[in-house]
Amino acid sequence: MSPLCFFGIQPYFKIFWTAVGIDIQSSYVIGDHPHDVEMASRVGSHSVYLLTGHGKKHLDELTLEPNFIADDIFEASLWIISTAHADSKKIKGHM
Repeated sequence: MSPLCFFGIQPYFKIFWTAVGIDIQSSYVIGDHPHDVEMASRVGSHSVYLLTGHGKKHLDELTLEPNFIADDIFEASLWIISTAHADSKKIKGHM
């Protein structure tokens, strides 16, 4: 069961990202808990697991593999930028 179901808010995420035009498949979920990785997988976005905050404590609880594990938010942002840049080149036909 998705963590969003516990709070009864799962339907609102899709309503929100549709209303504001977010391409969820090109988006990134960044978090320090296995539930964050699960949410990213369920909605079809990329996942970045942070080892800061609660991340190290919950690392062995990951049941899904995140797209990237980062030591901190800076490393996460560098990975996202490099990934997004590589994806944009593929879309434009430069690769």
